[in-house]
Amino acid sequence: MKNQIQEIAFELDNTANFIEAAVETLSDIDTEFGHLREDMDNAVFRGDQQIYYREHHRQVRLLSHLMRHVLGELRGSSEKASELTQTLFKTVKEESEAASA
Repeated sequence: MKNQIQEIAFELDNTANFIEAAVETLSDIDTEFGHLREDMDNAVFRGDQQIYYREHHRQVRLLSHLMRHVLGELRGSSEKASELTQTLFKTVKEESEAASA
């Protein structure tokens, strides 16, 4: 039983680390979208939006694709972390009940 709890805890720790990394990546994407918006606003203000359209469009496509990818992985990891947490609590409860019996 102790081995099972250690395995679950190890897997939960790995999943939590991945979630933290994904959140950091999403934060970076948010920052990049903010810079892109500023650049686009400045181009519109100067009347240069046609000149920068291709560059901005490429950046939006890349950021959008990256965000979808990271969000998909984050959702999967979040579900896995939830399942592992439930399994861990169930295992600990069963061990506790077996020890008190």
